Amino acid sequence: MNALINGTRYQGKTTLALALALADREKTVIIFDSYAQYHVGLNCEASLESLDQMLLAPPADPLVLLYRPDPKAISEGFTALTEYLWDQAWEQYTLIIDEAWEIQSSHGLNENLGRLIRRKPDTVSVIQTTHRIVDLQALARFHATDLFFFRTERQGDLDMIESEYGFDAAMLRNLPLHVCIHRWLDPQTGAAQLVTWHDTKRWYSDITGNRPRGRSRNSDGAGAGSGDEFEFASTGAAGPVV
Repeated sequence: MNALINGTRYQGKTTLALALALADREKTVIIFDSYAQYHVGLNCEASLESLDQMLLAPPADPLVLLYRPDPKAISEGFTALTEYLWDQAWEQYTLIIDEAWEIQSSHGLNENLGRLIRRKPDTVSVIQTTHRIVDLQALARFHATDLFFFRTERQGDLDMIESEYGFDAAMLRNLPLHVCIHRWLDPQTGAAQLVTWHDTKRWYSDITGNRPRGRSRNSDGAGAGSGDEFEFASTGAAGPVV
């Protein structure tokens, strides 16, 4: 999965990112938290040495590692983190990049982010959040397998969404608070699919300090096809739902 979540403050993009990450319980979740929005998991601050120590801690279910870079050197912190992951040959994790516009712009992006987007193995998932889609570089937008749009009102953003993703973006103006539209490409046909996610309770994940718990397939006893689950058609990953 290579997901982008677009939405302004208090709509739920940060919460949704964690819920998506927790849906795959086989992967460690690493949160690149440049604005200190998350208060979950094991806090590594900006120390890669402490990240090593966290990995030796008793495993959680799933293991969530919180990495906060120096606010004066956010892009450098991302480079250091990704170099560490590659040096240690990590190949099964989900990396949340909160406020991803901090390490890219419409004109360029962090070199390691570009490498991660283009060359990551299938066992690695990347989830980026942003306030505005126009703040993300073209490479990040192009390689996204799953896109989530909360209410969007700026015309420049709507124009870009409609131009690049081929649907009537005007519908995003009228989305209720905490409701989003999920767009993905069907892996069999390549056709774009749209689903509106109405029920926040299905994907809400606490980021305030309580132990994070994801809702996985059949976590509430529901069987497949019951409507109480979702699947990313582009990746086959299951999680909490529409």
